[in-house]
Order: sequence, then structure tokens, then C-alpha cells
Amino acid sequence: MIRGNRVLLVAHCILNQNAVVHPLARAAGGFSRVLERLARSGIGLVQLPCPETLYLGMERLPMTRQQYDTPEYRQLCGALAGQWASFLQQLGQRETRVVGLMGIEKSPSCDAVGQPGVFMDILLGVLGDGSLPRIDIPEDVTDAQAPSWGPFLEELDRWLSALDSADEIE
Repeated sequence: MIRGNRVLLVAHCILNQNAVVHPLARAAGGFSRVLERLARSGIGLVQLPCPETLYLGMERLPMTRQQYDTPEYRQLCGALAGQWASFLQQLGQRETRVVGLMGIEKSPSCDAVGQPGVFMDILLGVLGDGSLPRIDIPEDVTDAQAPSWGPFLEELDRWLSALDSADEIE
């Protein structure tokens, strides 16, 4: 059986823009250009849950990180992070490693690189791996604006190559 034994944790909306608060979706479904590169990389994808949708539903209004940073929301994010940590531990028992985390720049919940969103901050704490390689899809990148993809796709290719290089060293 062929297994790469590597997975990338991916913010829910990278694969499913339908969960994004109206009117902020930037792709019809998932970010196709990103998904194409990830598929070619041979890294398995673990789609994280969308805590914002689970917390406030599909009809929610746009909110800031500070508005989401409440005890109730942190409790939900902690429960979700714990569930995913358990799943990842099971993968680890089968010699599958988490090699990185992909988020959405300036998301109140799922920014992985800048000021981490509430969910990502809690997830990283639960996973206990501050050194996990992270990348965000930039705020200005949309499927409708092909020119905006160039610099990000170059960065993504370098990032994926670095993940491959790190695997070769181990």
C-alpha cells in the first residue's frame, strides 16, 4: 500500500469557501490553484473544522478576532482542538506526521502566521509544536484575480519544497 505518511492541516475554508461568512468568500468552492499544488505534493490533507460556522451558523455577520475571543468561543475551539489532536495522535501511531499548517491571513479564527486566529492559537497550544511550519493564503488572493496568485504560488512552491527537504533530512 502506498502512503506518504505526511499530512498538512488545512483551514476549513481553503477547501470549502461555502463556509465563509457572506460576502467574504473568495472562490466558488476551494482555492483551486492551491489544491492543485497540494495534490501534486503528495501530502495528505486534513481539513480542520470551521469553528465560526459551528459557533454562530451560516448566517453570521463578519466579526473581528477580538469579538470572537470570548470564553464561550475559546471553549468551543478548545474542544475542537482536542478532538483533532486525538485524531492526529491516532495518525501518528500509524507513523503519519503533521508536516505543516495552512491558514487564512487575517482570519479571526484561522490565521496561522500573523497574529494567530483564536482557533489556530488554541490548536497550536494543544499540539504543543510551535515549530510547525505555517503558511497563510494572503487576504488579497481570490480565484477571480489571477494576477494576485503569482507571488503567493511562488511562496507556496518554496514552502512545499522546504517541507520535502525537511523530510529528506529526517
